[in-house]
Amino acid sequence: MIKTKLGVFFGGKSVEHDISIISALQIMNKLDEDKYDIVPVYVNKEGVFFTGEALLDVTNYKVISELEKKATEVFFTATSNDPFLYPKKTGLLSKAKPIEIDLIFPIFHGTLGEDGCFQGLFEIKNLPYVGSDVFSSALCMNKFELKEILKQAGISVVEGITISKRSWFFDKAFIETKINEIGFPLIVKPNNLGSSVGVSAAHNMEELEDALNNAFQFAEKTIVEKFIKENRELNCAVYGNAAEQHLSLIEEPFKGDTLLSFDNKYKDDINSFSGMSGLKRKVPADITKEMEVEVHEMARKAYITSGCGGMVRIDFIVDTSDNKVYLNEINTIPGSLAYYLWPDTTPYRQILDQMIVNAVKRKEEKEEYNYDFPSYIFEQSDISLNKFQK
Repeated sequence: MIKTKLGVFFGGKSVEHDISIISALQIMNKLDEDKYDIVPVYVNKEGVFFTGEALLDVTNYKVISELEKKATEVFFTATSNDPFLYPKKTGLLSKAKPIEIDLIFPIFHGTLGEDGCFQGLFEIKNLPYVGSDVFSSALCMNKFELKEILKQAGISVVEGITISKRSWFFDKAFIETKINEIGFPLIVKPNNLGSSVGVSAAHNMEELEDALNNAFQFAEKTIVEKFIKENRELNCAVYGNAAEQHLSLIEEPFKGDTLLSFDNKYKDDINSFSGMSGLKRKVPADITKEMEVEVHEMARKAYITSGCGGMVRIDFIVDTSDNKVYLNEINTIPGSLAYYLWPDTTPYRQILDQMIVNAVKRKEEKEEYNYDFPSYIFEQSDISLNKFQK
């Protein structure tokens, strides 16, 4: 049996860099080694690629500088249809050889990885890759624009506005008017990050300014929304494609305080390197059958509307005063790839296999389109550079 050479890319230039490492190690342990020749590709915080067996040992990541010495630095060329990772030459006696990649499994979280940037690279390289495409990745990372599109599709979202760093300093009076229309309390978060980084609540203008300054450390734009203080959080994972979607169990994560923080998600049990799978939660959530159906239908509709692919986790907020369900965000590469949301009757290894099959199908479908339109502009015209000269 010929194995698929599967490049698993992770790390990256993101504040969620370390969480990406944990997720990638978890998923690589779940992939079927009888089907895949797994090539780990770690991208450090400077954007340099590394590969090698040392990347598979979680303890090596405690001192990144030492890990990089044990690994091999590699790079892609800018040429399309070149599926090789090339080792950086370290001398005439170097024995490192180019590594061929058949398919890519990106497990980045946050900016410059989950937002369509690496997906664009893979498109240029003409390599199939697992997960959402460039547009869907970019859209779901932009929380405000995503919600505007979901609203048009009839999906309930919490009322809010987006504020850029520049507009806050130069158009504060107008923004304060919009804020007063929404009303306090508010929740403030970077518009293009996850893992609860830079998220805080504000109960007045003074706290709002502090919250915005905190969020502006991580992103140029923030999203400011009505804070539903008495709330429950529900999450549901979806995988598939535009034609078929599979829905996970619904979870309710337990919060250590009024907001589910980065520490709640990742640091409470850091010694186990469990990532999102270590978060305290109730699965399945203790909700009515009617709410379960509502969440699942909203998740399915949002997955299709946003054009997602691969595995996503969709997060919801429930206002407990009236049990109104709001879609909060879509994570196109969720922590731990949400494997903990699938029942034991659904082997996650089979889910990963299907995600890989769907990635190959998507590439095959794209190859059916014609990208060569015979315009004959230069052959049938008398264009001269003189016409463009002053």
